[in-house]
Amino acid sequence: MALTALLLPVLAAAQFSVSGKITDQQTGEALPGITISIGVAQFQGGESMADLIDRCDQALYLAKKMGRNRVVTETELEQAKATA
Repeated sequence: MALTALLLPVLAAAQFSVSGKITDQQTGEALPGITISIGVAQFQGGESMADLIDRCDQALYLAKKMGRNRVVTETELEQAKATA
């Protein structure tokens, strides 16, 4: 929820074109390119919120290590740890 609350105003103020360029709707100013990396984990019964956040964080850093515009799940994180 918190991430959604942070992103909605930004996305609402931006206009995305088919060409992939992002412009501010109010000013028409071209905005710099945006990239995103995401780490995803599912809450497991009995674990602490800190443990869940830690797994998400580890997946996030793996996504960043793999390049831009990546989503890494905890399953991919476990596979990467097993082959390391």
